[in-house]
Amino acid sequence: VLPDSFTLTAKMTLQASAGENYWGSIAFCTQKDIWNDTDLSDLSEGYHVLLRENGNLQLYRRDGRTFTLLNEITTSAWTQGQTANIEIVVNASQITVKRDSSSFTVNDTKYRNGYLHLGRYVSGVLFNDIYINWVFIPKIGDRAKLIVVDDKVGYEKEVITNGRYKR
Repeated sequence: VLPDSFTLTAKMTLQASAGENYWGSIAFCTQKDIWNDTDLSDLSEGYHVLLRENGNLQLYRRDGRTFTLLNEITTSAWTQGQTANIEIVVNASQITVKRDSSSFTVNDTKYRNGYLHLGRYVSGVLFNDIYINWVFIPKIGDRAKLIVVDDKVGYEKEVITNGRYKR
């Protein structure tokens, strides 16, 4: 499950072009762990970033059967063989979506946590180098323990009592 606030980075490569309106996508903060675009009676609510082959970068919010375009910008066309660097920053009140050096920010607080899904519509899209970063700030009574594995930092739970870490 995704944290309340995070930064997601990913590389999306257009492996096979299908047409300017087709797309690769990242759905996040969805309320179900299965993303289904084909069954309108079982749609997962959350956010959906689309990068279309014509370069349009869009952020939708899905509420039941309703899709709301929150914002979009036109970036350079996404051509076959090209890799796009995508960054999504979610905090308590905003979502920022970025492709390379072009970005937009929306104020929206409806969905946080939830699940992550990668997708495409007709276009052949490869995803790689997907990273999710977040800051964990423990409070008294929270459970946390710093773990270092292969020089990378992760968190495991452990009791914090009276503002001190309990070993």
